[in-house]
Amino acid sequence: WNEIEVVLRLPRKPKVADLRVQVRPRHLLIMLRKLEDCGEGQEDFEVIVDAGLAGEVKPSESSWELKQVGNQTELHLALLKQTSSGLLQLWARAFEADEAVELEGLAEEKTQ
Repeated sequence: WNEIEVVLRLPRKPKVADLRVQVRPRHLLIMLRKLEDCGEGQEDFEVIVDAGLAGEVKPSESSWELKQVGNQTELHLALLKQTSSGLLQLWARAFEADEAVELEGLAEEKTQ
């Protein structure tokens, strides 16, 4: 409940070095190296995600990993929520642009 999990299907199976993942307190940027380029410059990567988060996270305590699921490669991110008082913090969405989900009753279910 104090972590947001984001799973993205990638268009191909990259090496870890082919990904750039930047987690900021309220923003997520994920870039994948273009197939035709071998450089390290910004222009050698295509943006997969460039989005504002719906709440604040702790970048230094967030992590990501690549997982193979069948013939599909997925990027799994675990973003630790920033809490001011240690209280349970529910988010109605992961990204600002996402449609909100109904949260009523979820906190009660978790405590039971």
